[in-house]
Amino acid sequence: MVRDEDFAEMYTGTSRPSNSPALLAKVLLLMYHDDVSDREAEKRARYDLRWKHALGLDLDEQAGVFCCRDIADTATGVTKIV
Repeated sequence: MVRDEDFAEMYTGTSRPSNSPALLAKVLLLMYHDDVSDREAEKRARYDLRWKHALGLDLDEQAGVFCCRDIADTATGVTKIV
């Protein structure tokens, strides 16, 4: 359905390693289908066998972090996007 090769021309290969663009596209499709947030999608990609199968992940394989997380620094009250 979606392969990394479909996105090859968008990547130079000289920067740091990134998440699989095909995996990210599949996650977005599943998020839209199931109407879930970034955080819920990350949980499902790690623990839901249906999502693991749809994403082409092995049972013991962990999906990379692919969502933006709000991390609040309690000392300063500043919220960062990671």
